[in-house]
Amino acid sequence: MSAQPAPGPVPDRAEILSILAAFGDRSPEDVPEGIDSMEVAWLVHQIEQRYGGSVDDEAMARMTTVSAALQVLAELRQGAGASGGAERDGHG
Repeated sequence: MSAQPAPGPVPDRAEILSILAAFGDRSPEDVPEGIDSMEVAWLVHQIEQRYGGSVDDEAMARMTTVSAALQVLAELRQGAGASGGAERDGHG
């Protein structure tokens, strides 16, 4: 099964940090670069709820840092553009 990226734009770093901050009941400034498996699960759930689509296990496994999560989401978004979705710049 392949990942189906969100139909809208990719969230930027500030939004990713905000989502992760809500999980840990902390400020975005207190979110470390490293993401543990529970944070990844929360992040992916929130992204899927806000943007639709889904993220597969392989893509989730690559999300070990905030930067990696941004990269994976951008790649998935670009893949949607190549498969007929509306293309957008995946850099945030």
